[in-house]
Amino acid sequence: MFKSIAVKLTSFFVISILIFSALFIGIFTIIFNNYAVDYYKIELNKKATAIAETFSPYLDKTMSKEKSGLGSFMKYLNQMEAIDIWIFDSNQSLFTIGNSNNSKHLNHFEYSDLPDNADEFIKQIFQNELAYSESFNQQSNILTIAKPIFNQENELVGAVLLQAPVSLNNGLFYTGLIILLGSMGLALLVSIILSILLSKSFTRPLKIINNNTLLLKQGQYEHTIAIKNKDEIGELATSINDLATKLAEAEVKSKKEDIARKEFIASISHELRTPLTVIRGLLEAINDQVIITPEEITESHNQILAETVLMQRLVTDLLELSRLQNANFSIANEPVDVLELLNDISRSSTALAAKKNIKLNIEIQIDRLIINGDYDRIRQMLIIIIDNAIKYSYNNSEIDIVLLNDKISIQDYGIGIDSEQISHIFDKFFILENDQKSGTGLGLAIAKEIAERHNFKIDVKSKLNKGTTFDIYF
Repeated sequence: MFKSIAVKLTSFFVISILIFSALFIGIFTIIFNNYAVDYYKIELNKKATAIAETFSPYLDKTMSKEKSGLGSFMKYLNQMEAIDIWIFDSNQSLFTIGNSNNSKHLNHFEYSDLPDNADEFIKQIFQNELAYSESFNQQSNILTIAKPIFNQENELVGAVLLQAPVSLNNGLFYTGLIILLGSMGLALLVSIILSILLSKSFTRPLKIINNNTLLLKQGQYEHTIAIKNKDEIGELATSINDLATKLAEAEVKSKKEDIARKEFIASISHELRTPLTVIRGLLEAINDQVIITPEEITESHNQILAETVLMQRLVTDLLELSRLQNANFSIANEPVDVLELLNDISRSSTALAAKKNIKLNIEIQIDRLIINGDYDRIRQMLIIIIDNAIKYSYNNSEIDIVLLNDKISIQDYGIGIDSEQISHIFDKFFILENDQKSGTGLGLAIAKEIAERHNFKIDVKSKLNKGTTFDIYF
């Protein structure tokens, strides 16, 4: 269960929210404490200012015995909760002390009665170095403020020192913290519910993809993933659909290749069996002395030789075709002058055409044409096509070879090819039904492989008893 992505995502969300909440509470506590300290400073400063203004006329009477009203004000000071007050005259003598628990006034006291570091504040104020001073003890949460006392002539006549504890853990803080924790708890609950729903919505397409992947594993390539998201998951679904399509195509291709391989082996066996049967029959007839006359023996030898030549051609063509079909078999890729190539082919094919009194008409309609490829392979391809044109042409006919900007056209005026057979002429071991000529049936298959290795296109048009045209597009 804990391996589920949905559970992991939900856990990540919850952990992130808890970390955020802890940080938020910490920041809230720091900000609230700082605010509380600042608030106490402002309030204590107001009290110090009020006390300084009140004591200013009393301290300006050069310590007169008339202290009317001072006692009442000291009673008011006694009512200030948890605030310690020290008042000094112009001689820096401690004049009075007042707090909520104790009140001593109209007497003189010693500096030893002051809190820590307070004497330094007072000395700096009377030396006109400070107009206002404060300090806060972080460990004891004690705030101390000192202010000078001036008379109406703006003369320094005394100082007031106030010290009060700062309550950081008061009810207001706890109330705010409880509200904050409650809000965060509610937010956490809502977030958990939303994270579960969002996690499931996120993992749902992944489960669909996983199920379809299992189907692909079982060879069921027809199933597709119906996810159209415009995100990474949608791209993954599209990629898997493309993979399923390619696997299906590869399976079909593999089956076709397997069938073709079996047919190929069967065809080879058949093609080799025929000449071997003839050779064995003739040899057995000679061995059993069925054939005894010198003329019959000579004829048998000639027949055996012809059959062995046919088998040799068959094996050679098979090896040639196998090499061309191998993607690792490299062919040259260099500039080829097509005009020079046609002149070379014309010289080679003229002798074969002359045996049937066939005229080769070569027409060149461009000044020059250079293509990239393997000169010997392109020559082999064109000779195969021209040899077939000569083979299936009538005696005393013509063959037109025309060179244009983008193609070579080879047209004969022979027996032609039936429309049902024309789509099979490039198949291995295919021989026309009315063909009484010798051959392996591999020539045009080799020509097609050479064309495909050069990215050429061969287009064939034919009519029975009218002739055939091969167009080779570069």
